[in-house]
Amino acid sequence: MVKKFLRSILIFLIFSTFFLKPAYSGPKPIKVGALLDLSGPNKDLGNAMLIGAKKAIKMLNPRLEKLGYQFDLLVVDTSGQEGRLLLGAMRLQKNEGVMAIIGPTESHLSRTLRAFSEIHELLLILTSGTYPLRPTPWDKYTKWTFSVFPDIGIMIKSFYYSVRKMGLKKVGILVETNSKWEKDITWLKAYAPEFGIKITSVEGFGKYDTDCSSQLKYLKDLETDIILFRGDERFLATLFKSLRNNPIKLAFLMDTPVDVPVIRNYLQNGTVFLQNPMVLHKKVSDEDNLLNIIRFKNAISESTIRTRDKVIAASLSWDAIGLLAEAFFNEAIPTKEGLLETLNHTTYHGIIGTFTIKEYDHNGLDQKSLTLSPVLN
Repeated sequence: MVKKFLRSILIFLIFSTFFLKPAYSGPKPIKVGALLDLSGPNKDLGNAMLIGAKKAIKMLNPRLEKLGYQFDLLVVDTSGQEGRLLLGAMRLQKNEGVMAIIGPTESHLSRTLRAFSEIHELLLILTSGTYPLRPTPWDKYTKWTFSVFPDIGIMIKSFYYSVRKMGLKKVGILVETNSKWEKDITWLKAYAPEFGIKITSVEGFGKYDTDCSSQLKYLKDLETDIILFRGDERFLATLFKSLRNNPIKLAFLMDTPVDVPVIRNYLQNGTVFLQNPMVLHKKVSDEDNLLNIIRFKNAISESTIRTRDKVIAASLSWDAIGLLAEAFFNEAIPTKEGLLETLNHTTYHGIIGTFTIKEYDHNGLDQKSLTLSPVLN
């Protein structure tokens, strides 16, 4: 009787090894929302961002799975509308339970999405918008928001740094009057002394002007070395036509969308300079950034991403996903609070550039990640 009992126990233990072993459930899904314009006025850039995000996740998931996680991307088409952006963000948070969101495509919607993120305490990686994200104890609207798009201060400091490297000192500013662009004048004037830059003059133009030859000539007469344009892209054709009769070096910061073929139609002696992120540099010295750029270029090689603006758009979403993944590689606790804590002390070697994020700087892009590059025929 005892032998039979012991034999039954032994058989039970053997079978329990096979049948009572906990089933492997696979990596834990980390839901990430993407709020992008896929059918509105900026659908080309929005779809480029979608490609960049998907390619980044495909590349990163094998590494994340080794840690027990995987990214699942949930996409909302905003059509470039504020209402659809907010409804989509609410659905992603309440119904889908996303841990973080990325977007939007348009800079003018970045503040709206940022406000939603802070109110609902939802981690956000902005892919547009130039407003500085510098959390302070009395700032209640920057805790949960990060960005991979360079803020206005970084772009201006990088511009001045590049200008000085070119051996130039005198900068003129051509700005669209009565517009959002005028606020940048304060930043431009504030940083100029730090780099030994002299601003010769600030010249304005109206959005309905059909010529700006007089402004260009005046800046040229002041012995201006290079002119920085701050205005909407709809004025570019007028600007380039006026430039034909007043050849002078002209520069654009990264947040101004420009069509390189259009520039080449009006180009004279390589006078136009574009501020480019690291992914568009001819040479990249940092091995970590370079490896990331090679992976990105291989990933999009068979896609429709060809133009400068689309490459930058895809790069931004790639880096937004990459920054989130970096937090997990740095052993972040898989909660929104854990991600927040880790991101506040993260260095990420992206393809836009190198980001050193701190509690008081939620962008942290190295100004040397951006350079001025001439557009050549």
